[in-house]
Amino acid sequence: MLEIIIVIGLLMIITTGTTVLFLSTISNNQREVVVNEIVSSLREAQSRAMNGENQSEFGIYFDQHKYIEFQGDSYSDEDINNNTNLLPAGVTLQSIDFNGNSFVFFERMTGEANNAGTVDIKVTGRGGVKRIIVNKQGIVNLENVN
Repeated sequence: MLEIIIVIGLLMIITTGTTVLFLSTISNNQREVVVNEIVSSLREAQSRAMNGENQSEFGIYFDQHKYIEFQGDSYSDEDINNNTNLLPAGVTLQSIDFNGNSFVFFERMTGEANNAGTVDIKVTGRGGVKRIIVNKQGIVNLENVN
């Protein structure tokens, strides 16, 4: 009887450890998907601005649970041309700082960012934070925060 209890206890420990590892992997993968989507949107906005599409600038506005692609040199919540991208449950944007703003736009023709800055992507639970950095030249880099 004691051996059965020990085996059941060991199986419970192994199952718990495997579940935690599995959930951590899912969280990390989910964060990476969101990071890649945001980086792709930033690069697309820069490309559209550099190509002079609609003779306009293009940018991204960041909110805790979404990011919004917009046209122009400032974000307006009222613009019907905005493209809103909602984040999956459990994923949040934090420490949004583009020189005191929550958005970055890219200059027409040059593709330079008007506001260099950063935004952190966090998944609830296990998994670290990934930081997206946009420098003045409009170059997008990634950094693991913890």
